[in-house]
Amino acid sequence: MSELYKIILTSSITIFGGILTYAAGQVLIKFLIEPFQNYIKLVSEIADTLVLYGNVGLGSQDYYLSQLEALDSERINNPQKEITQQRLKEIIISNFNRTDEAKQVFRQQASKLMGATNLIPMYSLWALFGFVPRRQYVIKASANLIGLSNSTSKDGLDDIRLIEIAKYLRIKVLSERYGK
Repeated sequence: MSELYKIILTSSITIFGGILTYAAGQVLIKFLIEPFQNYIKLVSEIADTLVLYGNVGLGSQDYYLSQLEALDSERINNPQKEITQQRLKEIIISNFNRTDEAKQVFRQQASKLMGATNLIPMYSLWALFGFVPRRQYVIKASANLIGLSNSTSKDGLDDIRLIEIAKYLRIKVLSERYGK
């Protein structure tokens, strides 16, 4: 075997080994690591959304409506009354819009949660080792997010649903906040 042949063979094997290692790394990243990262990012977004929309509900709208009715019943006409009435109407509309927005976001996140779960290969195996919650917990968390999107209580979001979502998705910050 000539020296040139050995050099060419060694470099070819080295290049092929490098290409094979790179391809295996890319497959590992794309099919295993990225789905986990997307899932973790989504759970973080859900936690953020639950805190952000935690005060969404019809209770504040009722309060502002009663304030508006009280102003309407006053017989005094002055510029401040008109400005206050206009401001209360804006607040009421803003609260209704925010409630509608929250419902849309919760439903969308419930859907994304199911999708992100299905992207993780061998999900049941990872759940068995405790890396992710069991599939039935993800389904329950998704159902609770849909429940939040279907209705809000007068005092804000349903705390029981929030606690269950935090428990099922292992959102420790929310679990500690709500004492469960």
